[in-house]
Amino acid sequence: MTSIQDTYDTLVGLVPILAICAIVVPVAIVVIVFCVVFKRDSDRDRRVRDSTVQRVVHAWTDAHEMTGPVAAGGAADAEETESFLDDVIV
Repeated sequence: MTSIQDTYDTLVGLVPILAICAIVVPVAIVVIVFCVVFKRDSDRDRRVRDSTVQRVVHAWTDAHEMTGPVAAGGAADAEETESFLDDVIV
């Protein structure tokens, strides 16, 4: 009888551990997948943002190279800057 009772006690003792694992393991998998996907999207967003900034800077430099208010050391006209950025970004 002792053997059956020991087996029963062992199984009853494992139930809370198995219940915790049944909750923790799927949650951990979801969190890991979310982090991997979010990291990949974050890297892609950063690359897109960086390339947009580089395009704007290069276009601005090319458009105002040796001419215009920036080359002369003055501040660019606000309307000119806004229209330029609209053309480059869109």
